Amino acid sequence: MNKIAKIRDEYKEYIDTHREQMQSSAAELLDDIKHTALNFRGEINGKLLAIPRLFTMEMKEQMDRVTEITYGILLKVIREYLDHEDYRALFPFTKETEELILANRDPVSLLPLARFDIFYNEDTGDFKFCEINADGSSGMNADRIMAEMMIHNPAHQEMLYRYDMYSPELFDTWADTLLSLYEAFAERNPGFEKKPNVAIVDFLDMGRVREFEEFTRRFHKKGVRCEICDIRDLTYRDGRLYSKEGHRVDAIYRRAVTLEITERSDEVAGFLAAVKEKNVFLAGDFCTHVIDNKWTFYMLHHERTARILNDEEIAFIKQHIPGTFPFDETGIDKEQVINNKDSYILKPWDGYAAHGVKAGLECTQEEWESFIEETYDKGYICQEFAEQFNSYNIDFAFGDGEWKEYSQMTGMFVYNGKFAGVIARSAPAGGIIDYYRDERRQPTFFVE
Repeated sequence: MNKIAKIRDEYKEYIDTHREQMQSSAAELLDDIKHTALNFRGEINGKLLAIPRLFTMEMKEQMDRVTEITYGILLKVIREYLDHEDYRALFPFTKETEELILANRDPVSLLPLARFDIFYNEDTGDFKFCEINADGSSGMNADRIMAEMMIHNPAHQEMLYRYDMYSPELFDTWADTLLSLYEAFAERNPGFEKKPNVAIVDFLDMGRVREFEEFTRRFHKKGVRCEICDIRDLTYRDGRLYSKEGHRVDAIYRRAVTLEITERSDEVAGFLAAVKEKNVFLAGDFCTHVIDNKWTFYMLHHERTARILNDEEIAFIKQHIPGTFPFDETGIDKEQVINNKDSYILKPWDGYAAHGVKAGLECTQEEWESFIEETYDKGYICQEFAEQFNSYNIDFAFGDGEWKEYSQMTGMFVYNGKFAGVIARSAPAGGIIDYYRDERRQPTFFVE
């Protein structure tokens, strides 16, 4: 039995022998969590399971290596897109999106922030990728708060007595990363101050503002002005960008996703003008969109991409990236998808937050065929369904207090190529892991 399975069994034994205590503490958790940022517009975005997600230091070393290989591959793909027109032609981006991507062909970092979502088998160490996210990656604050909420979990408090655990820090680390990248930018652009005014930018009616507030506090502690700005309120004059409050903006932590920006470009003219004239540091630049979409997985398997990769990288893709095909006449055979529904999942190639995603496993044959007719040749990709790792868990606070199998997803935060930490998401076994579909969360701890 591996170390993590052994510790999970210890959690289970403690929980089974202290059920009344666990239920009482769950009531305290429910009351406390309502006053945190996990209470998002009246709904809890982070329903905790009783056993957290645990990783050994050996697992961390593996994640460091996975990050290194994946990041290296993605940098090559972005660089190839920026440098070669024939490669750009293989991506289905609009003219407007392509122009944005090419606005800065030499940023200080091609991919400053990312989250690699994988289905990780804790027993074998094998994994398959689910998706890759870039600038819009979120969940840092949820993981921090969930770890704090474990004060209400008697089983976890007992395990802290038995084992040395820590939860990775995701805020100061990112602030330091951004400031380091800005320093490199300022060296290239002598007119910029050494200490920047930072803006965290999104469409604020869509963003996780409470998470932005936590990042803001970390910048302030470092003596750096930081504002949360609606991207529509930024103005550009005399070659510099300004916030609604009139402060000069030197550096932007961009959380507004590219798709939203291109669809609402007329609302963000000031922001776009500063970016196109390279008069603001942007983390990240729009080149991140090359890999921040579902089409990326198709391109990773493409023979044109194989030309820029080494043998190790090609083998890594074959082993860990699910087969992905355009869902039209140029891609996979339609009848094959119809007749093997449990083997495939359909996704909008440029969507996010699991909108429009459907797996054959969650459908009847009739539902599957109907969805295929709706989506065929409509901007979807078809992907081989990745087997998910299941483990038992229990939910006293938001569920029925009975042991169940849950599918697990592991999101690895990556700050300028370095593995920084994890967010753990779960769903009842057999379901899609998505906030809108009965998702559960687990705080993450590394066992030293």
